[in-house]
Amino acid sequence: MAFTRPKQEREDATFDLTAMIDVVLLLIIFFMLTSQFAATDRAAIELPAQKGLEAAAATKGAELVIDIDRDGATSILGRTITLDGILNEAAAAGRAAPPGGVRVLLRAHKDCPASAVQGLCGALVNAGIRTVSLGTSGEGAGN
Repeated sequence: MAFTRPKQEREDATFDLTAMIDVVLLLIIFFMLTSQFAATDRAAIELPAQKGLEAAAATKGAELVIDIDRDGATSILGRTITLDGILNEAAAAGRAAPPGGVRVLLRAHKDCPASAVQGLCGALVNAGIRTVSLGTSGEGAGN
């Protein structure tokens, strides 16, 4: 006597991608909004026209962005700050920085006094910051 199993239909495995699509769309919206906020944090400054590194490479990993206006006044994220305040911000960024140390991007107005840039760079070096990048516009630079 031969025993046979009754044939059962196999269902194809399917996935419901609705939840995955919802998550992907939410992530896209989140990253679009946060990238716009990051771009608006920086004040509009007329930077010197000088050929330099690409913008993405120059600011990659910059933990502290310092702006110097035409009169030599310094600011971080649009709020005016003194030299002592900058050093405190640098020390706070240094505690959270990777082993390479704090990276500083210095954006100075093209007509600001050189003494303001020199004094700030000297204070940053005395505070132990070794990586300071100067921001330039890259427009109209000669070869």
